Amino acid sequence: MEFPVSGLVVVGSVLALAACGGSTSAPSTNSLTSTLTGSVTDGIGDTVILPVIRDGVAMTPVVPVPPDLVAAAIDVAGGSLTATLSFAPGTLSAPDTFACVMLDVDENASTGNASAGGDVQLGFDYSVCAVLPRGSTSAQVSRLSGGTASAVGSVPATFLSADQVRFTVPLSLLGNDDGRVAFKVVSMQWVDDALIVNTGAIDWMPDIGLAAGLVR
Repeated sequence: MEFPVSGLVVVGSVLALAACGGSTSAPSTNSLTSTLTGSVTDGIGDTVILPVIRDGVAMTPVVPVPPDLVAAAIDVAGGSLTATLSFAPGTLSAPDTFACVMLDVDENASTGNASAGGDVQLGFDYSVCAVLPRGSTSAQVSRLSGGTASAVGSVPATFLSADQVRFTVPLSLLGNDDGRVAFKVVSMQWVDDALIVNTGAIDWMPDIGLAAGLVR
């Protein structure tokens, strides 16, 4: 099975992720009590479906309703990092949307996996992707390094509403980081095609070329 990334590798396979629409940072509106927090927002309607390469052939996935990111909030408290992802109404599919929070925990572009082409320089050290596997209520945590990924655990993914998903990751799964991170979010989709399996990047938040969100 293949999974996306340029700057993101999940269970080993690498695919290019594409740039999408405009986004800005915004204060967190998450009601969780936290010691550290950060958030980003993104415009509606900036999704893009691009071809993916399978066995040397470019193939365009069919995604009738692309997952359109609009906001993400990260809160760190009690030794855990909680991410809440929000999508434009009607664009989140609980069994089929595949969204990853990309974490640069040491904020050093020379470590981890490089960010996507054309993006600000980041070194993603961990990814947290939900839902993975498809059709589950799980998010997979992976350690990223040298263009590869190693799964280090999984945590529950909770759907707060038709348009929101949340997962909480112990900092022990993130190298015992202190929670101060730079981050981006990318959405993809599982598809019903034996050759494609999943799309590449459909939406980045903040967009390619814009500064990452910061948890402080």
